Amino acid sequence: MMPLVVAIAMGGLTFLATNIDNLLLLTGCLAASSRQRSVVLGFSMSVLLVVALVILAQWVGESLPEQSFRWLGLLPVIIGVRQLLQRRGGSSPGENAPQTRAWHVALIFLGSSIDSMLALSVVLVESRESLEWLIVAGYMVAAGLATALVYTAGGRLALLKRLEPVMPYVLILVGLLVVLDSPLD
Repeated sequence: MMPLVVAIAMGGLTFLATNIDNLLLLTGCLAASSRQRSVVLGFSMSVLLVVALVILAQWVGESLPEQSFRWLGLLPVIIGVRQLLQRRGGSSPGENAPQTRAWHVALIFLGSSIDSMLALSVVLVESRESLEWLIVAGYMVAAGLATALVYTAGGRLALLKRLEPVMPYVLILVGLLVVLDSPLD
C-alpha cells in the first residue's frame, strides 16, 4: 500500500515542483482574459500534452534530446511579440482578450513546460513499471487541483487585471529563458 501512496505523491510533487511558474502565468492569463474557460482549457491541454509526450517518448523507447526541447520556448516569444505588435497597431490589451483560444494558451504553456517534461521523464524512468500510471495519476490530480485553486481564487482578483499590460513581456521572458537553456526555466 505504501508504494502506491508514494507513487501518487511523487507524481503530484513533480507537478508542483515544476509548475509554480506556470501557475503564476496561468493566474496572469486568467486576469488578462475575458475568456477564462479557454485559458483553463488551454492550460489543461498543455498538461495533457506534456504527459502524452513523455509517455510517447518512453513508449517508443527513445529519449528526446534535451536540446530539442528548448526550441519550444520560441512559442511564447512569438506570441508575446505578436501581442506587442497588435498593441502597436492601435489595439489595446483588452481588445485582444476575446481572441484567446484554448490552443493558443496550450502552446504558451507547452513552451514553458520543458522542465515538467524532463522531470516527469526522469521520475518515470526511475520508477517501477507497475507504478508509472499511479505517478501519472498523481501528476494529473495535482494539476487539476492547482488549476481549480488558481481559477477560483486567483482568476477573480481585480488587482491581477493590472498584469494584463505586462503579459507579452512575461511571455517573451519565459520563452527566452527556455531557448537560452537557463537553469531558471
